[in-house]
Amino acid sequence: MLNFRFENFVATELMKLLSFSDIRANLSHFSTNYNKEVDFFLERPDGTLSGIKVKTSTTLLN
Repeated sequence: MLNFRFENFVATELMKLLSFSDIRANLSHFSTNYNKEVDFFLERPDGTLSGIKVKTSTTLLN
């Protein structure tokens, strides 16, 4: 459940960032019927794609 909430938080922050940024991109989500997914991807007007995978953890790494 924590990961779902964190993904929503990240989505909201990405939408806010894109709303005032000079970067023009569409924010989307992708998943298959086989439970493969990209949490978010940005598609720029030239067709460039950037994938974003969101993960949570109970430990911090240095």
